[in-house]
Amino acid sequence: MDNSLEFERLELLPKGVWICQVDKGTIFYWKYTNPKRLYVKRENNEISAQLPDGTIYCKGAYGNALYLCSETQLYKAAYDLTNGIVFTHLRAKLEDEVLHFGGFCTRFRDGKTYAYRMGEDPHRDGVQVNVSEQVLNNLELRLMHRGKLIFVSKNSEAVKPSVQKLKENVLVVEMRYEYSLYAREFSPFLYVSGGNTIFTLDTLTLEFLQPLTTDVHLHSIAGIYNAVLTVESTDGEDNQTTMVAPLPEEYIVNTITLNGETMTIEAFIGRYKDMEQLMKDVLDDNINYNGDNTKQDSENHAEMENTIAALTAQLAEFAQERKHILKANQEVKKKVESSAEELQQKIVDHAREMVEAQKSFDDYKTESESLVRSLKLENCVRVKEKEIMEAELYQTIGGLRNENDRLKRELDQMVNEEMDTEKLTSLIEQLQEKNIQLTDEINRNRRTKEHDSNKLVSDLRKVITELMHEKDRIRSLNEDDEDVEEDDYINELRNVIANLTKEDRGHEHVEQDDLPPPPPAVLAAQACRVSGYATGSAAPELVMQSPVPVDPVSSSIPAPANHSPQESRLVTSTASFTFDQPMSIAAVIREVIPSRRSAHHRESEEAEDEEDQNWED
Repeated sequence: MDNSLEFERLELLPKGVWICQVDKGTIFYWKYTNPKRLYVKRENNEISAQLPDGTIYCKGAYGNALYLCSETQLYKAAYDLTNGIVFTHLRAKLEDEVLHFGGFCTRFRDGKTYAYRMGEDPHRDGVQVNVSEQVLNNLELRLMHRGKLIFVSKNSEAVKPSVQKLKENVLVVEMRYEYSLYAREFSPFLYVSGGNTIFTLDTLTLEFLQPLTTDVHLHSIAGIYNAVLTVESTDGEDNQTTMVAPLPEEYIVNTITLNGETMTIEAFIGRYKDMEQLMKDVLDDNINYNGDNTKQDSENHAEMENTIAALTAQLAEFAQERKHILKANQEVKKKVESSAEELQQKIVDHAREMVEAQKSFDDYKTESESLVRSLKLENCVRVKEKEIMEAELYQTIGGLRNENDRLKRELDQMVNEEMDTEKLTSLIEQLQEKNIQLTDEINRNRRTKEHDSNKLVSDLRKVITELMHEKDRIRSLNEDDEDVEEDDYINELRNVIANLTKEDRGHEHVEQDDLPPPPPAVLAAQACRVSGYATGSAAPELVMQSPVPVDPVSSSIPAPANHSPQESRLVTSTASFTFDQPMSIAAVIREVIPSRRSAHHRESEEAEDEEDQNWED
């Protein structure tokens, strides 16, 4: 007979999780580390129980329920397909009772110690512990099984477990410390598991069956349902795994209950065979004792024999039915194994899909978080850029407003100057006509130069007078544009005219070819007429034909002798001009008599340029 078990792996248990299977096959998952949790699995869904407040402890299973407790209260949990996990409060914990793992309690009552289950009445139910305290000192109460108390004696040197009957309802199992016990009320078997071996004790005969071996390291037995054993196994890294294996036929539980007593079918048949022999012995004794084989006795004996034969036939039929049931169980077992393999494959495939889905979700989550951080950063940059652009826009608008005001002021000033320019243009035209007349007069009266000079002086005086009036008028129009240097130029003109008059008197017979150029005062007066064009306005052309020969080397006009310093300066200022070609009045003004108004405008423009440059910086 092959006594090895072939286990299949169902699932890897999470850290801190312990499983327990109740009689109808439901597996409860108890997470004993904080936060504690109780749940079952249905179609890969976890159904959790609502635990009460406080610290909760799980004490084990009995029947179809799981029993738990707190420091002061007792609870029961059962699974229902309709309502899920039903959590029920049983009662308050008594002060003098002790709770044991396995779902039972002990309490001293009426001078005696009783053991009872957590779901029973602590005042009436229980099994008396009729063992002396001295004996119990070295024993540990571990199980209540079919009205018996199972104590454990630890022996690290024990090769295999052994059993001893102290009382009719007290058994002591000696075993190694790391071994664990498992038993259920529907079976007379007590399982001792540890390492790679399972020892099975028949509590009716107190005999061990052949050990069951496996290649996995057993931690504990979770339950037995439909001849399938469910265990927790461990590996070298302290990982716990749920595994299942079918039990051999000899280890399948087949029990019968008669008059409240549960026994195996074999024990039941054996017991009735003993009864049949006992009844035969009783009949023989009765016949020998009476010495008279009466008819009544014969009838009674025949009736008893018929009864025994009927019972024997019923037992034979029951045994035959048992064989059929065992055969059907084997077929069901094969189907269950096949279904279990398919289910296992589905579970593995689903677990793989879950892992892949979780990985995809983690990747998507990481990518989404990265994108959110990038968008937040870009949004901050965009907000900052917007603030900077708004500041620059406000600054640009302010600068444009200032520039607009400045241009408006310049436009107003240019309009005023344009009005003055029109008047000055008229005066220049008059001067040009005078110049033509003077030139013609000089040519006609070259031999009477004194008369002509006096006439020229007179005309120049008139021009000076007109310039003075015009200057006063312009000054009144531009009070902020006073030109102090113009008075000096007028005085210079007067001095030049005086000196020129004296000089002309001493040169009455000068030939036409030896005539000096037009007096500098004339040029200065003409230049003063167009001082308003220094800002760049278009000025009319004044064409002068100089009667004085030009030095081909220096290309300059020789200055007359005996000129005053003022005349010398004015002549020198005009010495670089050649009057044989047409020349604009504006050019003469820039070279001979720089206008204060032009300087003022240049200073104003330079100040505005400097202000614009500072604004741009």
